[in-house]
Amino acid sequence: MGKKIVKALSSFFLGCLLGLLLIFLILGGAVFFIKEKYQGKVYPGIFIFGKEVSGKTAAQLEEFLKEKDEEIKTLKVVFFWKNEEEKRWEVTPQMIDWRLDWPSMVNEALTKGRQGGAGEILSLYRLLIFPLEIKPNFSYSQEKLEKLVGEIAAGVDRPVQDALFEFKNGKVVSFQVSKEGREVDRPQVKKLIILAFSQPREEKDFIPLDLPVKIITPKITTEKSNELGIRELLAEGESFFKDSIPSRVHNIILASSYLHGVVIPPGEVFSFAKKIGTISAEVGYKPAYVIKNKATVLEDGGGVCQVSTTLFRAALNAGLPIVERKAHYYRVGFYEQGGYPPGLDATVYPPSPDLKFKNDTPAYILIQTIVDKEAKRLVFQLYGTADGRRVEISKPVIHSQTPPPEPIYVDEPSLPAGVIKRIDSAHWGAKVSFTRKVFNADGSLKEEQTFWSNYVAWPAVYQRGVGQ
Repeated sequence: MGKKIVKALSSFFLGCLLGLLLIFLILGGAVFFIKEKYQGKVYPGIFIFGKEVSGKTAAQLEEFLKEKDEEIKTLKVVFFWKNEEEKRWEVTPQMIDWRLDWPSMVNEALTKGRQGGAGEILSLYRLLIFPLEIKPNFSYSQEKLEKLVGEIAAGVDRPVQDALFEFKNGKVVSFQVSKEGREVDRPQVKKLIILAFSQPREEKDFIPLDLPVKIITPKITTEKSNELGIRELLAEGESFFKDSIPSRVHNIILASSYLHGVVIPPGEVFSFAKKIGTISAEVGYKPAYVIKNKATVLEDGGGVCQVSTTLFRAALNAGLPIVERKAHYYRVGFYEQGGYPPGLDATVYPPSPDLKFKNDTPAYILIQTIVDKEAKRLVFQLYGTADGRRVEISKPVIHSQTPPPEPIYVDEPSLPAGVIKRIDSAHWGAKVSFTRKVFNADGSLKEEQTFWSNYVAWPAVYQRGVGQ
């Protein structure tokens, strides 16, 4: 009985082997036939732009793809957007230097399925059963596409506007209503343009598309005025700017105006640099002296650090966690006016360094600005809901002082010989620290932090005339 089973199995496997051999011979013959028939031509089952290109030679493929390239150049994508009125933007391939890379596509089409050996049999078999679509290869100018989309966005984008509030007569009132913002979805616009030109349609007029625009909802809406929990003054900070040049005073008033009426939600980290935004002549700032690259130079926005210093003092007095703060490179006389010791300043140069602090109170915090032009005094008031915390700030301690180095004289041909002009003042160096303790309503210590400032000794700099 066992011999019969073995014999039957042997016959079965032998038959399978012979069958496979026969299939292999048939496939091999078919491959040989196809290779001969399609020598120098595209194998069966290959498509480009939805058209079968099997049997085409390199020259025929080149002609076919050049025609497609010309067809694509006649296409036009038109974006539509309707707000108060309908707007439209037309985009053509020429505007972004779009080109079909037909040489690489010819090469790819002619080499598909031609790897040689047994693998070629399987490749040809797959092509016969599962046709292959060769994706178009193309090139375009990233820079021109970016600029084009930016121009479209410029006609649509509108920044979100949070409501701004004031604390008057014991209550919060709104003086700037909230508005939704909108923003063109730039990545999606680019994607749609590339997709339209890489998958051309039969019609040659235009491809209409809705412009993708995202709506940005304000964090602080006008309707929230009664829900903010702003009931009382938490703390304030002040600084003085006597002897400031007019452009510096202008910049202080302008920068502080961006903060008046701003509210900080509970749990949010406030970023001075983010809220102030761009500091440049385009938004109204004037040249005044700033510390940049370890030098005193004229630059748009000089004086903005007076604003960040004052807000830093208000946050300190309110007992709010200071997330980021950096002292100036050297001691600045403005920040020691009014009897303030060194070490209570905060420098900013958006985007970094920045001044950041966190609202860890149970309610919103309102920032209110007071500018006294006659007294040359800047004040920030922080309103909210008091949670009983108590703040103790030690008097800043000067651990060491370093006298200024010898003055530096720079030859200046534009000044007559013998004329000396001071362009930078001398400053003493110092290492300063102070400690702030914040206590909870029950008297327990909530936070203790020591703030350090390392001011370098700074020489006076003079221009020395060497001209005729």
